[in-house]
Amino acid sequence: MTRRVITRLSLTSCVVLLLGACAQTPTHQVASWEQQAQTQLQAGHPTMAADTYLKAAASLLPPQRQQLMLKAASLLLQARLPTRARAVIEAISPTGMSPDDLASKATLAARVALFEHQPSEALAALPTDTTGLSAPVAAELLDVRAQAEQLNGNLLGAIQARIARAPMLVQAQAIDDNRHALWETLSQASPTQTRLWLQQASTPTLKSWLALALIAKTTPAAPTALTQAIARWRQQYPQISDADPIIDALKAQWQAMQVYPAHIAVLLPLSGHFEPVAQAILDGVLTAYYRHSQQTDAPDVNLRVYDTAAVQPSQIMTLYARAVRNGAQYVIGPLDRDAVTQLAQSGQLSVPTLALNRVANGTPLPGQLYQFGLIPESEASQVAERASLDGHSRAIVLVPDSNWGSRVATAFTDRFQQLGGRFWPRDATTLPPPTSRPPSSTPSTSITATQGAGRYLPLSDDQSTSRRGVARMST
Repeated sequence: MTRRVITRLSLTSCVVLLLGACAQTPTHQVASWEQQAQTQLQAGHPTMAADTYLKAAASLLPPQRQQLMLKAASLLLQARLPTRARAVIEAISPTGMSPDDLASKATLAARVALFEHQPSEALAALPTDTTGLSAPVAAELLDVRAQAEQLNGNLLGAIQARIARAPMLVQAQAIDDNRHALWETLSQASPTQTRLWLQQASTPTLKSWLALALIAKTTPAAPTALTQAIARWRQQYPQISDADPIIDALKAQWQAMQVYPAHIAVLLPLSGHFEPVAQAILDGVLTAYYRHSQQTDAPDVNLRVYDTAAVQPSQIMTLYARAVRNGAQYVIGPLDRDAVTQLAQSGQLSVPTLALNRVANGTPLPGQLYQFGLIPESEASQVAERASLDGHSRAIVLVPDSNWGSRVATAFTDRFQQLGGRFWPRDATTLPPPTSRPPSSTPSTSITATQGAGRYLPLSDDQSTSRRGVARMST
């Protein structure tokens, strides 16, 4: 018998003994204990309130006894004590419990499993049918199912759970939260996957939401394209009205996309160490430019590219200021992390700027600066979470012997240990220092398309040289 099972049985036994020891408690004390528990809870002591409920439960018969134990288990989970909560749940006898109480017990067990990052165990604990349950209990169960399905990688299952939950909700905030969670889940699926689900869907409601998500993913940013697509969608699904807030948000988003800056500056290193990455980004910008210029009635947008490799990172503000003087209303870049940090530290950004890397730790962001990139530490934490969800409990960390390697290793080990993981050997193994530039200066991702490109400015600077017909600017 494993240590985990022994511990679980021991805690369960303690709960049973506690209840048994209090079996002769006078019934008149129950009301005062209920008031005491509420007072403790309002004072911010959920664990004390849970213990009070357990004592009160001992003096009651089913189903009141189980109901107070369910309250206690919920409070223990609220207090981040999943092991104790599980013990209380397992000590609850199903005898005399109503379908609602049995479903609540299963839902609590699933919540404990989710707290321990075990979505498969959570799904196994939940009943597959909500028939006969009251609306609040069924809504709570389906909320947990949606979370578990999503964490388990089954986006369609999460979508179906959210759709099934919607008719059971009454409060406006709960309805809005569920709708938002449904749309967020729909947004995570690719257009190809969404189209496949739509072909296989059997219910009108599921079809309608998948069709609307496909519209959001595939409709071009042309002024009338979304209006026409929504009109066709309403004709096909006239009975669906719950999506109106989402449609309103989509219309506002499409309207905002019709406002193009008249002049865009792109700051990229067109030579040197980052040239291959910069070329890939520039190809994406050019693709968007040609696509935009081919649209009917598309507004003209001037695009000018500046070579940041011609200046030191400390001089990036000189290049940035020059781009603004030349008329730039929007800036894409720079790419190098040091240059992005210098730009942020200057505090002199006068137009919206999309940086293609992230600033150094602790650097405050000016109001006009937007970062586009993944922090290596965030990626390392995500790897730890994925490993835990896949059932891995031991890990070895191999990182470069550098500041970047140390940050990534710390992020991974901290998150993995929080999820119950262990390391073998205990210390991370380090590799020799990298011979090339540290990865902290390279972008984690690249831009593939940018709205706004209608016409390239002809070369107008004597110091500029032509590259692919784009104005290449330096200092």
